[in-house]
Amino acid sequence: MSYDYNFLVEKIQLYRKAEQWQESVEAFGTLSTSCPMTPFLWIQYAHDTAKLFSEEDAEDAMKVRLDTLELGLSEFPGCALLQLHFVENLIQATSFKATEEILQGLESAIQTVGKGSHCNEDMLVVQIYRQYIYFLVHNVSPKEAVNIFVQRASTPMKKGNEALQSELEKFFQENKLEADPIVFETFEDGRRRAEMYFGILKSFEDDIDESMEAEGILSRYKIDLDNINWNELLATSNDYWMGLGSLQTAQSFIKYAKACSRKTQNIHKDNERLRMLTFPIYERGVAECPTVECLWKAYIQDLSWLVEHGQAKLASKLENVASRAVSNCPYSLCLAQLQLGAYLTLANVGYAVLDPDTLLKRVEVIIKYKFLTGAANHLELYLTAIRIVKRRVLSLLVPKYDEFYDDKAEQDLPSPSISEVQEEEIQDLIEDLRDMYDTVDQFLRRSKWQEGRYHLYNDRFKTETYMLTPLLQVMDGAKVVTPAIEPFRCLEQMVKIKPQHPECYRSQIQSILLQPPIEVNDIALKLKKIRYHYQKAMKSISAKPDPILDNAKQSLCQDFLEFEQLFGSEKSKNTASRLIDNKFKDRNQNRLSRNASDSPSMSKGGQKRKQSGDHKPQKPKEKKIKIAGPNLLSTGQNIDEKTESLNQKSHTSHSQGNLADSSNEKESPDDSMANATNNTNLQLVDLKEQGLSKSNTKASKVLVGKMEYSFHPFTVRILNLAPKVQDMDLVDLLRPKCGAIVHAKIIRDKQHQHGKGHSKGWGLVQFEERDSVEKALALNDLVGLHEKTLQIHRSHMPAASLVPPGMHRINPKGEGKASKRNEKKKELKRVEKGKAELSATNSTNKSALAKNGNSKDLSLLSLQPRGVVRKINRKFKLNL
Repeated sequence: MSYDYNFLVEKIQLYRKAEQWQESVEAFGTLSTSCPMTPFLWIQYAHDTAKLFSEEDAEDAMKVRLDTLELGLSEFPGCALLQLHFVENLIQATSFKATEEILQGLESAIQTVGKGSHCNEDMLVVQIYRQYIYFLVHNVSPKEAVNIFVQRASTPMKKGNEALQSELEKFFQENKLEADPIVFETFEDGRRRAEMYFGILKSFEDDIDESMEAEGILSRYKIDLDNINWNELLATSNDYWMGLGSLQTAQSFIKYAKACSRKTQNIHKDNERLRMLTFPIYERGVAECPTVECLWKAYIQDLSWLVEHGQAKLASKLENVASRAVSNCPYSLCLAQLQLGAYLTLANVGYAVLDPDTLLKRVEVIIKYKFLTGAANHLELYLTAIRIVKRRVLSLLVPKYDEFYDDKAEQDLPSPSISEVQEEEIQDLIEDLRDMYDTVDQFLRRSKWQEGRYHLYNDRFKTETYMLTPLLQVMDGAKVVTPAIEPFRCLEQMVKIKPQHPECYRSQIQSILLQPPIEVNDIALKLKKIRYHYQKAMKSISAKPDPILDNAKQSLCQDFLEFEQLFGSEKSKNTASRLIDNKFKDRNQNRLSRNASDSPSMSKGGQKRKQSGDHKPQKPKEKKIKIAGPNLLSTGQNIDEKTESLNQKSHTSHSQGNLADSSNEKESPDDSMANATNNTNLQLVDLKEQGLSKSNTKASKVLVGKMEYSFHPFTVRILNLAPKVQDMDLVDLLRPKCGAIVHAKIIRDKQHQHGKGHSKGWGLVQFEERDSVEKALALNDLVGLHEKTLQIHRSHMPAASLVPPGMHRINPKGEGKASKRNEKKKELKRVEKGKAELSATNSTNKSALAKNGNSKDLSLLSLQPRGVVRKINRKFKLNL
């Protein structure tokens, strides 16, 4: 509900206690327009509205009262108390209400709450039946009332029918009617069936009572439902019938309704009467729990299933329930999506025509009310409307498309039989789809959310590629398929929004590959165009390591290298190697340094090492590892197969000293071509090594971006954390497995208000022992929190800037940076102190030699503090 709901309700109760009916009605009007009302509030609203009229205008007061109660019943028809109050006031309106209209209201109340859906609230239902019989006796005929007795006898109730037979006999005596054996036989048969039904439903009713009692909203044990005093009930403020039911009560109603629904056939599947209780039970549930999302969701889904499977008469009810659900739960994105989906269901059964403008207007209304906040939710709502239109197009192409799509068996579609009307509707919907995309793009431009625009154009690109463009080409009857313009335009927009995202360029290249050639020369032009886009991608994407884009960047580089190997020249291969080398420059330098350590090229003194036939290659020592973000995934099985033999040849050539033999010789053209090819192959090997994600090897340096840092020997960095992970969760997870922990913290966004900021998805854990770090690194990708696997790497920064006393020390005492800096300061102070003492001694000796000198100037020198060197003014010098 709205944020000010409780405030408005409290203000209404204060006005009602003070009998300020005008202010109370105004407050009710404000509440009904801004927040969903509850059944008991509608009863109070009708009562207070009637109080505004004088006794002379009693008829007008009754009309207004009945109109208000009808509004309440349109929202909560399953509330027995609201139905009873409406029936009692309706019978009192015989002076201006037609008999048929009153009978229609009474029959509607019986059909809604008097068929067995309120077994444990039977006393309210009994009161409705008695009002019905009273009206028939005094306004129609006592014989008609006998049928209501028989109908009541067949209704499952807890205690309401215990004295029903004596009531029927008394009714015959008072109205001087002859006892009909057929009536009594039908009466007894109905009672037996009602007892059987009640035995089936009793467990579900008791479950609802337990849930309502646990939530404090069970009312019938505290209020006399057999004889309700409306004046006392309306004068008090209570929590009954106020729509305060929560999740537990809602789940009990869902369980009850599912047991009686048409889809569930475990309870008397041949008995239609039990299935007819499904919707009255849902209505009773939403009257008790109007703001619980899951209850409305189950109600709408069951209605949609029935409408789609032949119950087209329930189409209007589906539309009404979907609208009420969004009204009572305006914060729910799921219910808003279900309401949009209801339009598609109604269109598929022929109840209404799907209008995309109606969908967009509905989305705009939901956003305008500002209950559903967040740009991501708004975009999802717009995309839901677009998906509904797409599914409508598919349902026009293939009847019962959902069943066909979900069928696992392979089957051929029958020959197309689309009428001209359907073809015209499909073309209109395609135009509407493109207009909807443009409308959403304008909305996102106003909100200045570039990430959302990227997702929108990505969705539009796939829709145009897979569905709209091919469909239009087939419907136009084009024999020669022309290149698609709309998908390529979407990709250009994606590149403009995110020029450094590799997936944009990969999709752009794939779209070029899918374009069929029109002429023979188009094949060569296509290859050149693809090469241009690859080079453009290499120049545009960033070389900085990015945990999100590294995998996509790696795949793009692999595709570029394979493309050049298949179709490129030697010059283009060198260009591709150079471009990719720039993107992985730091990592390639690390690899070259490792390869140089393997080759027997030069010694430390600058002389060549002696070559021997039995020289064995030494295993390179790794000096650096990269842990700046989540680990890169491997490039796949294909790259493994291609690079395994190349990797072995590379190490073999280094071990045989080929670099030393050819270092002073110039390369021939053939050698340069071979080296270019080997360089390209080396890039594939580098890509594979850069894709290794699990590395727990010891390293002395950590690469963060382009900077190298010494790793902290007691701290690890933990990635892929769920948003709800807390600091102590890390402690509880790692302390039993790795050892004592000094400090653990989750890195969060800055929060200027009270409370913690949102988690950035990573954190730091600082241990007391070095061995604990190695134990933690061994758990990489092996432990998890909140359904997410954790990635554990080394860190270059500690988790705690100040380590408590008694904990570890990074450097031995006196060898840290601060200790060395303090030692230098002390040394400078000792030097200055020595100089001051030396100058003081010299001045004392001079004063002894010049006893007849100027006594005034000597007295000034004699008053200097010890250890302080006096600065002599340049404008005035002492004559010593």
